Amino acid sequence: SKIAEVMADMNNNNVYYEEIQNNNNPDTNAFIIYFYALIAMTCMFGSYWGTSLVHEIQANNSPLAARISVSPTHKMKMIIIHFLAALLIQYVGNLVLIAFLKYVLGVQFSKSILLVLLATLVGSIAGISMGVMLSALIRASYSLKYGIMTLISLALSALSGLMIVNVKYIVAKYVPFLSYINPASLLTDTFYSLYYFSDLNRYFLSLGILSGLSVIMIIVAYLSLRGTRYDSI
Repeated sequence: SKIAEVMADMNNNNVYYEEIQNNNNPDTNAFIIYFYALIAMTCMFGSYWGTSLVHEIQANNSPLAARISVSPTHKMKMIIIHFLAALLIQYVGNLVLIAFLKYVLGVQFSKSILLVLLATLVGSIAGISMGVMLSALIRASYSLKYGIMTLISLALSALSGLMIVNVKYIVAKYVPFLSYINPASLLTDTFYSLYYFSDLNRYFLSLGILSGLSVIMIIVAYLSLRGTRYDSI
């Protein structure tokens, strides 16, 4: 007597699950982080320019630096002039790298290439600022400073996933504070957020923190350089 009722129930196709859209890119590839970390590393290598900047305005380094130091030009103005020149060269080099990755290797970036270029610009500023600050604080020879910049830049890039992607996630899980003070990691996050998420909240958060770090590093460098005094040149 229940056959008809059972057959009717079996023919009734009930759906007990719901598909949820999460605004994420369905074609994501974790391998892409390697290339984003590579761009971050080139930005961190802008610290070399920062080292050269400080070397050229510290009077005890060369006769040219001595003449620049005793000139009536304000110290901050000299830093800005040298900084902008270094930024121009560094940024052009990064643009060449991005063009090679995108059009030769076919690396996927965000649909908004302008946001990618903006993040690269801020990353270049951060790299040079890091070099200026560390070079102003470290009392060592020019060649030793270069070695220190190489070590620090590679270490920060490694923590951002340059060598092993999982390192980035391990740091974010167990030492999250380090992810927010690592310029290379922040820059990698900006690229990946553009690639993975449809909204820009995480992008602007990482970019804002990176910009804040750059301002802090420049201020620290200026205060250190301004207080330099020489007994004799």
